Amino acid sequence: MIVRLMGQQGQWRLDDALQAELNAIDAQLDADASAGDGGEFAAHLAAMHELIRTKGSLVGEDEFLPSDAFVPPLDISLDELRTLLSSDGLIPG
Repeated sequence: MIVRLMGQQGQWRLDDALQAELNAIDAQLDADASAGDGGEFAAHLAAMHELIRTKGSLVGEDEFLPSDAFVPPLDISLDELRTLLSSDGLIPG
């Protein structure tokens, strides 16, 4: 899976094994958006960024691949996040 962290340069390649972890955080973000819980949403979004940066590998600058998912920047508002969420959340699957 190829993910772009919005607000940062580059794309990240993630092993399929991380899909369950990402989906768990994605579900928490969806619940936060539904509940209107801005504090929890910020913490969960930061956790998603951290997981991608620490367990993913940065795609080389000379290589551009279509992204499977776009993760919003850390400074996104809860209302802005709600407009980005689909029935699948941020992460497909």
